[in-house]
Amino acid sequence: MAERIVEANGAELCTEAFGDPADPPILLIMGTGASMLWWEEGFCRLLANGGRFVIRYDHRYTGRSVTPIASPPSP
Repeated sequence: MAERIVEANGAELCTEAFGDPADPPILLIMGTGASMLWWEEGFCRLLANGGRFVIRYDHRYTGRSVTPIASPPSP
């Protein structure tokens, strides 16, 4: 599947999914500061071929994910 941008709570996160959305999902979370590409595509496809819907994503400020700079809190 192709990458897509998902907006969540003001952050735009880049995601990529593999497999059938009807299958049980697995969300692959890489350590902070690491791109979703650290989850190798072959590994994602292997999980998907085993009957899972696999989603990998870039954390905020990582890879292709973007988060606008927040305003300072109001007093």
